[in-house]
Amino acid sequence: MGNMKKLGVIAIVLVTLIVVGYSCGGASSSSGSSADTTVKHIAVDPYIVGAKFFEDLDGDEVQDLDEQLSSLTDANGLFTFSSPLTTGSFIVLSNTVISPLHNGVSYTGTVKREVTSITESLVASPLTTLLANGWTADEVVLVLSNAGLTGITTADLTKNPMEAMDNLVTVTEAALVKIRSSIAIYSFLSIMDQIITGEGYALTYITFTNYTITTTPALEAMVASINYCLSPTLLSTIQTQMDASGYPLPAVTVGDIIRTSVAMADWIIPQVVADPIGFDPTPLLALYATKSYQLGLNFYLIRNKTNFDIIAGVNASAIPDALPSILTFTTLTVNGAGTVVGQ
Repeated sequence: MGNMKKLGVIAIVLVTLIVVGYSCGGASSSSGSSADTTVKHIAVDPYIVGAKFFEDLDGDEVQDLDEQLSSLTDANGLFTFSSPLTTGSFIVLSNTVISPLHNGVSYTGTVKREVTSITESLVASPLTTLLANGWTADEVVLVLSNAGLTGITTADLTKNPMEAMDNLVTVTEAALVKIRSSIAIYSFLSIMDQIITGEGYALTYITFTNYTITTTPALEAMVASINYCLSPTLLSTIQTQMDASGYPLPAVTVGDIIRTSVAMADWIIPQVVADPIGFDPTPLLALYATKSYQLGLNFYLIRNKTNFDIIAGVNASAIPDALPSILTFTTLTVNGAGTVVGQ
């Protein structure tokens, strides 16, 4: 009888474990219940650091009490949620963190992404923001292509535009199309946020077409500027200067010129806001070349500021246009007067 009681107790325990959905290893095996901490999502514009996202369940872009917050985004824009997301909801940049950073400076934009999978890593970028605003993928591609960014595909819109780019030492025009598109849309939405009251980062395709007298030239101006600043030519120019220094220096990377293009975009945005219809980047291309070179060189030096040969080359003035103090900076911008400044 004693053995029969023990077997009965064991059977009850086993039934209980099966009902509540535990495996032999002690982890829940019920469908869709695995914690999202195993799924790392990406905030990129380029990478947005020190931000949080919330899961917008009702699509009103207001964080309600029952809508979960993510972890802080890390240096690579990665973040997680502690509970599974819901397909059809949205992940939206939260205002619970003051001044997240991109490119080392405050990020004031908004990015969002519809949750299309609860098991895959989701990229939240300016391109996915348009899709979350109701644009179709074909509409986004059409508008970008018409503005001068050809080669972007509908499949590119939900990919990480920084993937495998940061450490490249050579690059083609075609390989830059995704990151150019992302920065161009960030710039464009930032402009619209200051021009069209109440729209900005919530811009729909209908609003875009209704305001083409403003939206089209503004986007074209940013595309032209970014195509020029973020280019294989700039990468090659800086590398040639480094090779001429006579020091065995680290290679210049695509990440250096991506940071350059974001800093240039932040400088150009207010100029387009001031005259979105009449702004013409063509006469400014020589100035863009000078500023892009200075920024690209200095971003490169900042990234490698602990390298012995970099320090020696800067101090010996073997690296042009560089000051020893650049090695103490963490980021760079171009101020309203067109001067490169460090922070």
